[in-house]
Amino acid sequence: MNMLQTRLVQFATEVFQSSVPLMTNKFLEPAVKKLVIASSHVGASNTEIVNDEPDDFFYINLQSVIIDLQETQYWMQTILNVQPDSELAELEKETKELLRITNAMRCEAIAV
Repeated sequence: MNMLQTRLVQFATEVFQSSVPLMTNKFLEPAVKKLVIASSHVGASNTEIVNDEPDDFFYINLQSVIIDLQETQYWMQTILNVQPDSELAELEKETKELLRITNAMRCEAIAV
């Protein structure tokens, strides 16, 4: 597993761990569930980003990771609008950093 893969899996794990205490808030529960799903997709989608020589399959999987990171970021921001003192604030910064890294690996840039 390369460094990016390790970082993405660790990120997904940290999001899950930070989300558990938020599940007690019935108002936030649907958004927290969506966040956990999106972040777990980040951890799962990255498993195919292994090649040293990028090919079409690499870029398809990279695009999938970027989309999952964007969705994760959306749900984090939604939760942080309601509960700004959440542990997710630091992870939201990590999401932006991971988006910058994965975006830089693409041929064309997308908004972060």
